[in-house]
Amino acid sequence: TKTVLDYQKIVRDAVKDIGFDDARKGFDYKTCNLLVAIEQQSPEIHQSVFGQDDVKKDEELGAGDQGMMFGYATDETETLMPLTYELARNLARKLSSTRRDGTLPWARPDAKTQVTVEYELDTRNGAHLLKPLRIAVVLISTQHDEEVTNDQIKADLMEKVIKPTLP
Repeated sequence: TKTVLDYQKIVRDAVKDIGFDDARKGFDYKTCNLLVAIEQQSPEIHQSVFGQDDVKKDEELGAGDQGMMFGYATDETETLMPLTYELARNLARKLSSTRRDGTLPWARPDAKTQVTVEYELDTRNGAHLLKPLRIAVVLISTQHDEEVTNDQIKADLMEKVIKPTLP
């Protein structure tokens, strides 16, 4: 392609959208240093994707630069994603929205969530089905301002993120 992109603007807009808009949050879209180092795709990768002089059949083409991934589909949620993934994702979304709308003014953009579910193995009628019994562990790690106490973080996360989100 011959398209010219303003990488500086794209990256700064994304960082701003995430919420890093003040150096006191650990990162600021206005003052961060950006180094753009984008090069052409290697000829070997291009050849594996498109072929060289010969025309390749679709099944002979490579995928170009690609990442490694693994996973599975499951019928325990409507999205076919594992229940623990969906619960953790919903917590992350709720935490993000409460940070953005000012409900949790102390919260900062960097956060992680994890949910552990205890399952029971149902072997009735020769089946081997896993049935969720309970949420065993909820973990939320979030960046925050320096003035908020751990007790306030714990209370706010429980009342404004966890309880409204998890069953």
